Amino acid sequence: MILLEHIPDFFLFVIAIAYAEIHYRIGILPSRYFIKEPEIIADVPNRLQKGPLLPVAVVVKDSDKYPVKIQQITCRITQPYPFSCILPIDQVLERHFWAICPDVQLPDEMTGCLSVDIIIDYEYRGKQKRCINDNYKLLSHRPFSVFVDPEPLPCEKGWALGDLHTHSHLSRDQVEFGAPPHISRKMAKAMGLSYFAVTDHSYDLDDSPHNYLVNDPSLPKWNELWNTVSELNSQDEHFVIIPGEEVSAGNCKSRNVHCLILNNPDFIPGSGDSAEKWLHTRPEHSITYCLSRKQSSAAVIAAHPFVPIPFLQKMLVRRDKWRKQDVMHEHLDGLQLWNGDDEYFMATGIQEWIQLLLQGRQIGLFAGTDAHGNFNRFRQIGLPHFSMKESEKEVFGRAHTGLYIDQELSVGRIIKAIQRQHAFVSNGPFAWLDFRANGKRFMVGDRCTKRSGEIQINCKTTKSFGVLKAAVLIIGDCALQQEVNRPLKVTQACYRKRVSLDIANLPEKGYLRLKVVTDKNCVAYTNPIYLT
Repeated sequence: MILLEHIPDFFLFVIAIAYAEIHYRIGILPSRYFIKEPEIIADVPNRLQKGPLLPVAVVVKDSDKYPVKIQQITCRITQPYPFSCILPIDQVLERHFWAICPDVQLPDEMTGCLSVDIIIDYEYRGKQKRCINDNYKLLSHRPFSVFVDPEPLPCEKGWALGDLHTHSHLSRDQVEFGAPPHISRKMAKAMGLSYFAVTDHSYDLDDSPHNYLVNDPSLPKWNELWNTVSELNSQDEHFVIIPGEEVSAGNCKSRNVHCLILNNPDFIPGSGDSAEKWLHTRPEHSITYCLSRKQSSAAVIAAHPFVPIPFLQKMLVRRDKWRKQDVMHEHLDGLQLWNGDDEYFMATGIQEWIQLLLQGRQIGLFAGTDAHGNFNRFRQIGLPHFSMKESEKEVFGRAHTGLYIDQELSVGRIIKAIQRQHAFVSNGPFAWLDFRANGKRFMVGDRCTKRSGEIQINCKTTKSFGVLKAAVLIIGDCALQQEVNRPLKVTQACYRKRVSLDIANLPEKGYLRLKVVTDKNCVAYTNPIYLT
């Protein structure tokens, strides 16, 4: 039996995300995954840029309730050949949250796919214990797979690659928590990325640091986010973290959808789907209101706008998809249609975007993963109190957005690139498109009035992402409501294609965009050059 006062908690369990909170229970209901120990979770990057150092993240939560002594951490590699490294810790923990990310020095010749276990030896209540990769009772504890790539991510000078939708330890409540920004930065740099955005839930950022069920109007967690990001950015001129929030806002049907609001100094509240209060599921503010609060230094992107909403989330926390009326707001900078689920994006998300383009909506395409501190494996509560699950979806950095910066990297220049749609999305290859006419250059995101000129195409991949299988110039015609594909000839074993094409008789209203595919089903899509 679920008591009435615990119904909001049940609602929140419906939307649980990794890392999973295993100590919170609904009333007196028994839980199969509850343990009288702190959560102990290890993680490693899914991809490692060639180099000697492998960062190893270890997070311990709730040791204030269940004190523990972490004795040592062992990194054990079984493939491609045996290797191990012991990291002595010897630390007694009695705090709510603790996280470290030491480096393991790998042999220089170790490349390819590694099979990695992180073994944590600890003492709990006088007993020697050991867990491998995590101490969640119902998960596999199987080895992590880390690909050590001898080549950098495909890119070109002037571009920056990053993840526009991630969460930190500040997205913390009854069912979830993430990793601190300094650990995400270390993992991102190891993967070869140049930036990421921290977009914690608006309904978590207004909580008291000591009690996620109590709001604090002084916004200590929001201030902590901005202060932490500012400090980290001051330490490294070659890497940028974008502060932000994922705001729960009301769509045209007054139901809850999510907005990524990046680098906006003012906090925008939104707790309609937080399940913090019984029967309080209506959004406080609309999408229109959120956009009206956007400052010139900020960008607003629709988060996973068309992903189907599970029935229970529709019913219990009033969640919904973005509707056509919602995405027509002129101050909306783009759609984060790629949300860590490659299969959904390639089958459905990209088609939703194409329909909007053909209808004349000049809206940018962006990618992120919605990762909650999961760098290699996505861990999640399945059925509340009964099951847990894990997968490789929504893993940090797997899908990224390439932004044309051209100058020194900074938060401001990243925001400008987003606002101008100077971007492509990818899970591997690089794609770039230029149109030149009468001495003027137009790149992705630009508006062009010319009907003929020269198109310059540049696509690039590496062995790890596969050889080029197809490079397609796509011409959209809004009047005819159709796209025409112009495939480029790709030779066998081709990893790079640069070509210039003369083109004429372009549509009066339409667009040009580029799609690149490899033989390993890695893809890249550029934003359009708009013909107006």
